[in-house]
Amino acid sequence: MAVALQADLQGDINIPIRVLGGQLYVSFHKDGHHFTEVFLKGPAQFVFEGIF
Repeated sequence: MAVALQADLQGDINIPIRVLGGQLYVSFHKDGHHFTEVFLKGPAQFVFEGIF
């Protein structure tokens, strides 16, 4: 989101980011100074199951 502010991007934005687990994408819609529809997308892996 800081990239969108710095570059004055508007509309639907999809930004790739690299983290320890691999590549993720932050997507959102920017209209002026308002951010909506914010999502973090990437691969997921089942790591734990619990019973209460």
